[in-house]
Amino acid sequence: MGEPMDAVTTDSGVGAPPALLVLHDIVMEYGLPGGGALRVVDGMTLSVRSGEVVCLAGRSGSGKTTVLMICAGLLRPTAGAVH
Repeated sequence: MGEPMDAVTTDSGVGAPPALLVLHDIVMEYGLPGGGALRVVDGMTLSVRSGEVVCLAGRSGSGKTTVLMICAGLLRPTAGAVH
């Protein structure tokens, strides 16, 4: 697994509109042949509001595509909440 990825959002400050997307303490694991699990996302929390720009950056294998698939509803995380 690569280095941890960074999620960067702009700071909307006080009085900001409600979040359009919230990931809270997301964990994603894939089962390995013969038992065990590979954790590809570990405790990610992110809030995205209207007008914000978000960039997911990280090395190959750090979980960027997995996070986007969770945001799109194509994957259900092992743990955590998506709103």
